[in-house]
Amino acid sequence: MTRTRIVGGKIIETTGGDYNIYTKENIIYSAATTITETGVEKGVSYGKPITYTSEQNPEVEVKIIKNTFLPLGLSNFKEVAENKSINIEVKARNAKAENLTFYIKHNGTIVFSKKIDETINPGEKITIQWNGFSDSKIYDSSIFTEGELTAEVTGANDNAKDTFKSKYKRVKWVDVKIDNNTMIIEVTLRVNLKDGGAIGDAVPKYSFSDLERMTLEGLNTYWSRNKTRLTLIPSSDFVTINGQQYLVTVNAINSSQDAMDDISLIYNSTADWKRSSNPGSVTGVLSFFANIFVPERVVFNAQQRDEERDFKLTSAHEIGHEIIKAFGGDGYSYSHQGSSTLLTQQQKENPLPSTGENNLMEYYSDAYYDYDRTLATEKDVLGLLWCSILKIK
Repeated sequence: MTRTRIVGGKIIETTGGDYNIYTKENIIYSAATTITETGVEKGVSYGKPITYTSEQNPEVEVKIIKNTFLPLGLSNFKEVAENKSINIEVKARNAKAENLTFYIKHNGTIVFSKKIDETINPGEKITIQWNGFSDSKIYDSSIFTEGELTAEVTGANDNAKDTFKSKYKRVKWVDVKIDNNTMIIEVTLRVNLKDGGAIGDAVPKYSFSDLERMTLEGLNTYWSRNKTRLTLIPSSDFVTINGQQYLVTVNAINSSQDAMDDISLIYNSTADWKRSSNPGSVTGVLSFFANIFVPERVVFNAQQRDEERDFKLTSAHEIGHEIIKAFGGDGYSYSHQGSSTLLTQQQKENPLPSTGENNLMEYYSDAYYDYDRTLATEKDVLGLLWCSILKIK
């Protein structure tokens, strides 16, 4: 833009403070007689020019788009992929914005950064998609639920940011950490184990702390898929996500905070076998189950063979009902994935496979498990990961 001013007489400009003139190019003074510059106190100085700054601040605006989010586009029970990115809008307000850098910070520490190559014209906006992973290719669901996350843009005259919060949409008892360098997924599973006491007159062989330890070991053993059983279940002990193999390791902990509903561990020393059960919070047509079963319990039957092994697997199965119910619903859980009747829990004709995996959550009509080949299915472990779905708010 050019401005020309023609005055027939004198121009007098007076200011009470500084008088600054900036230009990107040249300043030319031309006079028919003389040019006089006077600095009364400090004289007249010359030096390098000060960098030009536009009179219009190219301010930017950052806005988080509220939505659900689950990394890697993991699918729900109906095999519909969830939203795999968090969308952030960046808008230029008054002038074009360029040479910008985008950051995600957790409690003030940079987690992710990205150079924005686009120039954003006034009034225009772009959308940045963040997959939830850090610059070091680590995803940790706990940073979304603990502390403060901020989306920030720098490089314009005025920086901009938007702070956002998240919460688990489905359950609170699972955290997921994914390392895309090693292709390892670590799952923290919080269960609330209570001392259910003892049945029978014998002095318990195992304390509550023993039962607690075996329960957690059972969950870790039967819900992990991390190639620890390759000699027994060749080439299947992992999960596949987007065509990539991931190893999943479950770390179960006993906690009363953000954990599953209480589960009682009961020691039984009588010859009468006591059935473990986990009917959960059933409703509607299934509500009468609560009058038949003792709610949420795992019984250690001390006079059974391989008692510790049996107890570990039973714990993984009974607590597993909470997992697959959260993922697949009541029918999927209480019908043992179609291997039993829904109401009476009777086993259907479902022989134990002679080779390959045994499904931890199915009932087998052979009335036993091959413990070395038993584990949670890939679908159910992926369902456990799905339980960590977030709501961005």
